[in-house]
Amino acid sequence: MELNLKAAASPKKQKATKPSKTAAKKPKTPKLKKAASA
Repeated sequence: MELNLKAAASPKKQKATKPSKTAAKKPKTPKLKKAASA
């Protein structure tokens, strides 16, 4: 969960690492996890 939050907080870092892979692999995964957690 921390990874997802960090990724959502710093999208620029994700883009520098894996832009399409991360966005294509889990586009709304953090949102779903957030909703399930909260």
